[in-house]
Amino acid sequence: MKHLLIDPNYIVSPSGNPDYVLVTHEHSDHFSEKAKGLKSVFLAPSEAVKTFNIEAKIVKPGDRVENIEVVESYCYKSLGSVGYLIHDDVRVLHLGDSFKSPRVETDIAFLPTFKDYQSEIVKAAKNCKAKIVYPIHYSPEKKLWEAEALVNKLRREGIESEIMGIGEWIKI
Repeated sequence: MKHLLIDPNYIVSPSGNPDYVLVTHEHSDHFSEKAKGLKSVFLAPSEAVKTFNIEAKIVKPGDRVENIEVVESYCYKSLGSVGYLIHDDVRVLHLGDSFKSPRVETDIAFLPTFKDYQSEIVKAAKNCKAKIVYPIHYSPEKKLWEAEALVNKLRREGIESEIMGIGEWIKI
């Protein structure tokens, strides 16, 4: 199992050095200059490599690096975005800002909370057959209610969902 860091604009510095840093797209809220100090292999779409001026393996949907499959992602106002499907004992899907899931099956999905699109986010969770969804892309100080609303909506649809705390991580 590899140590992965996805969209490294973090509030809490990662413990240890990730094997891979996965960047989904070129929006500044998904990357911190501090991440450039990591001794990791970076995977990113070409637009993110240019925008953040990082040394990375440029990836596009259909690519695969070890057990990391690059999948389509549809991030609003992005020039190029990708998602990542990690194949291991448990499959993990992270789409960045996208709430349109490609036709893949996953065990765990990290999906954004956007309040105006929560019905679409529930459809994405169903589309990828997620067993559990972790809401992402919300401010824990200002918009925790968005994540809580999504968790409740997902649970009403029979999809398990939990909110991760700041600095919390999962081991798979």
